[in-house]
Amino acid sequence: MIDPKFEVGQIFTCKQLFMKACKSHGVVHGRKIKFSKNDGRRATAYCKDCSWKVSTAVMLDKKTFQIKSMQGKHSCGRTFDHGLANSTFLVDRYKKELAAMADMKVNTLTDKVKTDVNVNISRWQAYRTKKKAESLVNGEHEAQYNKLRNYCREVKRANPGSNVFMTTVEDDEGEDRFERLYICLNACKTGFLSGCRPVVGLDGCHLRGPHKGVLLTAVGIDPNDQLYPIAYAVGLIQAIQELLPDVEHRMCVRHIYNNFKKLHGGLALKERIWALARAPYKNLFKALMEALKAVDEGAFQWLVDNTTPQQWSKAYFRTSPKCDILLNNLCESFNSSILEARERPLLGMLEIIRLYLMVRMENKREWMQKYTGKVCPKILKKLEKVKTASSACIATPSGDWNYEVRCMYGERYTVNLGSRTCSCRRWELNGIPCAHAISAIALTKESPENFVHECYSKEAYMKAYGPIIYPLNGEHLWKDLKQGPVLPPETIKLPGRPKKVRRKEPDEPPATTTSRGQTKRLSRVGLMDYKCRKCKQKGHNSRKCPSSHDQENVQQQAAAVTSSSQSQQQTPNTMNPGANKQSQPQQSNFTPKAVFCASGLETDTNDQVLFDLIR
Repeated sequence: MIDPKFEVGQIFTCKQLFMKACKSHGVVHGRKIKFSKNDGRRATAYCKDCSWKVSTAVMLDKKTFQIKSMQGKHSCGRTFDHGLANSTFLVDRYKKELAAMADMKVNTLTDKVKTDVNVNISRWQAYRTKKKAESLVNGEHEAQYNKLRNYCREVKRANPGSNVFMTTVEDDEGEDRFERLYICLNACKTGFLSGCRPVVGLDGCHLRGPHKGVLLTAVGIDPNDQLYPIAYAVGLIQAIQELLPDVEHRMCVRHIYNNFKKLHGGLALKERIWALARAPYKNLFKALMEALKAVDEGAFQWLVDNTTPQQWSKAYFRTSPKCDILLNNLCESFNSSILEARERPLLGMLEIIRLYLMVRMENKREWMQKYTGKVCPKILKKLEKVKTASSACIATPSGDWNYEVRCMYGERYTVNLGSRTCSCRRWELNGIPCAHAISAIALTKESPENFVHECYSKEAYMKAYGPIIYPLNGEHLWKDLKQGPVLPPETIKLPGRPKKVRRKEPDEPPATTTSRGQTKRLSRVGLMDYKCRKCKQKGHNSRKCPSSHDQENVQQQAAAVTSSSQSQQQTPNTMNPGANKQSQPQQSNFTPKAVFCASGLETDTNDQVLFDLIR
């Protein structure tokens, strides 16, 4: 009902539909439409600025309204101050567009309204319209908690074997309030146990909306060294040391360094920290620690007091997982891929994540079926880099697949191709032959791909992505468990304006694009020594050249003297002719402008545990 037409005898199924048509008429044509005699039996719409009037009355069924009379035509001019294009009207008109384009910008909506109905709306009107539309599409936050029990039942029905647990707590009034929810789909669990290495990355991200919380994720590593989502939860407590005491725990080196640099900064110490983390065997780690102690004893003592080498250095990692990663980037990548879901209500967020996992499993499965190689492509790229590095190694056979390998800079290692080991431990750590092993393999005329661990094979990849995440029915087909309502957690109102953009750390490089997608130009300050083209001095450019400013001041003073003398010559002082020669010029003052900006920090999220995956 974009531009409704009215005529006597026209029927409307209800009074609200008639009023809606009149408001739409007022918005499209720019008229101030008001209502009178508005009750259960009749309704009249009229124009405030002219004689236009439409009267309706209820019919015998006491529901249908019919136009009984119409008076006059609009004789007033178009106005933009009619107040009819409010957020309720805009939501009803643009609900489909907003549902299809959930990320529509406020400016885009204001421009669209201006183009369609020739009405100017404020940014706040557009913002309220987006919020109301999101609530209608996604459902109210509170209402979705009542559907969680039925949703969990539907997930279990469609995907048998899935682990879905929801717990509630009883508040002071005896009502059930949501506490936490855990979902591990059977396809993700089976694929992880069948085709992935026994490594789980844990991380959490904060949720948006009125009910704050943390979305916790467990992410594995697939045979192509990419992320493999396993499970997700809302509200679990930190219990990694209590529930999994015998499992090897590794810490993200980047987060360790972020704490380290608060007291011991500098590029030299940063390089030493990463050298310690990458050290593949204990003797090298100890030697690097002694070198660090000689350079900065305070930094050495901080590592001893606040860290455990078994959690962040390759020298102490176990070799059975075939994984030597030092960062938790896989979890952070998964969190960034579900960034949109974090702003939705709880049930909408869970559905976005489930659909993302379902589509991802199918796409990965189809992609690998077309691949003809034996080893996954990302692993082959790593193997090619190792082949290049092996040119600096010379292997000497000793029998029974044992080799002694000498390197260009004097190091010497032993390689056993039968047990697939090297004394540098790199081959055992990640399952990919190291440079020393590649030099030994070259003497056997074998292909290095045959010595890559089977966890990187195409068969392992298909085992990981072979299981299927089955689709769910709509809400109208869910089984109602009738277990009573579930209230949302207590609403937490944080002080200040809600933050949607992650706060960057002081040493983190700035973004290269603006919010509108335009490319930024990075500052040259501190990156290179550039010279001023005027005075040929370093440290500033021609716009900030001191000599240029001095020259401008001199020119301004000279111009002021010239203009003053010319004005005095053109307007002589008849009362005191000698005063024209003794007058002094006026000097102009130069006031520079300064602009500054500020930034903040964001607190780190806590690592959480999802413990039923690797028992």
